Amino acid sequence: MKALVIMGTSLLLLSLVGFFAAPCSGEGKVTIWKKEDSPIYLSTNITVAQGETLIIEPGVKVICRTYDWYINVYGKLEAKGSPGERISFSGRYDITNQWNGIYLYSDDNLLEHCDVSNSVYGIWSQGNGQVFRDCVISRCNVGMYLSGDDNRVEGCTMKDLIFLGASLWGSGNIVTDTVFQNCSDAGVFMRDSERNQITNCTFAKTHPSYTIWNGVRLFHSSQNLISNCTFERLYNGANLENQSNDNRLIDNVFRNCTFGNILYTEEHHHDLEEDPAGEEHVGGSDNNVIAYNQYLGNYNGMVITGKDNLVMGNDIHQSTNYGIYFFNESTNGNRVYLNNLVDNAMDLFDISGTNLYNGIDKEGNYWSKANLTDKNEDGIGDSAYGLDDHPLMDPLVFESGRLEDYDTDRDGLKDYRDPDDDNDGFSDIEERQSGYDPKDKNDHPPKDPYSIEAYLLIIFFALLIIATICLFAFFARKRSK
Repeated sequence: MKALVIMGTSLLLLSLVGFFAAPCSGEGKVTIWKKEDSPIYLSTNITVAQGETLIIEPGVKVICRTYDWYINVYGKLEAKGSPGERISFSGRYDITNQWNGIYLYSDDNLLEHCDVSNSVYGIWSQGNGQVFRDCVISRCNVGMYLSGDDNRVEGCTMKDLIFLGASLWGSGNIVTDTVFQNCSDAGVFMRDSERNQITNCTFAKTHPSYTIWNGVRLFHSSQNLISNCTFERLYNGANLENQSNDNRLIDNVFRNCTFGNILYTEEHHHDLEEDPAGEEHVGGSDNNVIAYNQYLGNYNGMVITGKDNLVMGNDIHQSTNYGIYFFNESTNGNRVYLNNLVDNAMDLFDISGTNLYNGIDKEGNYWSKANLTDKNEDGIGDSAYGLDDHPLMDPLVFESGRLEDYDTDRDGLKDYRDPDDDNDGFSDIEERQSGYDPKDKNDHPPKDPYSIEAYLLIIFFALLIIATICLFAFFARKRSK
C-alpha cells in the first residue's frame, strides 16, 4: 500500500513538472530551475523541504497562475541572478495580491538580482542570516517581513508598496544602500527590535497622490542606528515612538517633510497599536542622539516628546513652522546645543523650561534671528537669546561622517561630554579661541618644551646640589675650628 502511495505521488509530481514546473522533492535533493525551462508557471504551493535545495538560474521567470499560493522554503533557496539576467517572481496580472510570496523558514538563504512583484509579501522570513542583494520588490502589500536576526538587505529597491517596505522584528539586521519609494505606512518599520543599522538609504515620495506616513518608524525599539540616509517629501522622516530609546540618528538629510523627525508617545500617533499580549507601550522616547543631520524646508524640523535626548550639531534651515518643537511640559532634560537654526519661521517651542541649551564648554546654538553683541569677542553673545544663555555669534560648519570621531580620542568620554576631545592637554574652548583644531592632537598651542616630570627632576637635582654645598660648607667650617 505504501509503495502504491509513493508511486501515485511520483506520477502526480511528474505531471506537474510536465505541465507547470518542478517542485522540489526527495530528502537531500538539489533541484535546479533552468533558464531554458522559463517561464515557470506555478499553480500550486512549492515547498523546499528541510535538507533540500532549490537553485534558480539567472534569467528565470517564475509566474504564479492563481491566488493564495506560496513558495515555502524549509531547506535552502539560492536565487542568484545577474545584472543582465535577473530572476523574476510575479503574478499573472500586474496588480497586488496575485499570490502570497516567498516564505523563508530556514537560515542563510540568498536572493540576488531578483525582482518580486504582485504578492501579499514579497519576502516573508523568520530565519536568520538571509542575504538580499540588488532585489527590486514592487506592487506588494509588504516588501520584506523579517522576524529573524542578522539579515542583510543591500542595494535593493522597494517601491509602490501598500503598507511597508521592510518590517524588522529581530535584531542585528543591516539595511544599506537601499531605496524606499512610495511605501505607504513606512519604508522601514521596527517593532520591539534592537541593534539594527539603516545606512545610506533613500526614503522618498515620488507619486503626487500618495500619502507616505513614515520613512523610518520605530515602535518600542532601541539601540538602532539610522545614518547617512535621505528623507524627502514624507509626512514623518524618522519617527521614534513609544519608548524607542537609545537610538542614534546621525548624518541624515530631512528635506520637505511635514516633520523631519519626531519622537513622541502613543496618544499623539494617528494609529494606536497594542503588542501581541495586549499591553500598550506608553511613553516618550528617551536618551536618543540626534546629531549632525540637515533639515531643509520641512514644516517642523523636529518634534520631541521625551527626555534626556541629545540634539547636537544639526543644521535646521527654512522650517515653515518650527525648527525645534518640544511637545509638552513633561518633555524635559533634553540637551540642545551646537546647532544652527537658520531662517525658520519660528525657531523654538519649549514650555517645559527644563531643557538644556548649553554644552560642556557653555556653548549654545546659533540663531540667525538673534541680534547680539560680543564685546569680548569670544564667539558667544553677551546676552541670552530666549532659553539659550550662551548663543553663538556665527554659524557652525560641520564635517560629514562624524560618527567615527564621535569620541575623538577614544577615551570612553563622548565628545559632547569631553572638555578635551583630542586629549592633547588643551581644552577645546582654549584651542578654538586660539585658532587650533580641538579634534587634532597634533594641532594645539605651543607646549612648554619641558614636562612636569622634567621640572621635578631639575628641582630635585638643584636641591641635591644645594644640600651638597651646604654639607660641604658645614664640614669645612667645622674642620677650620
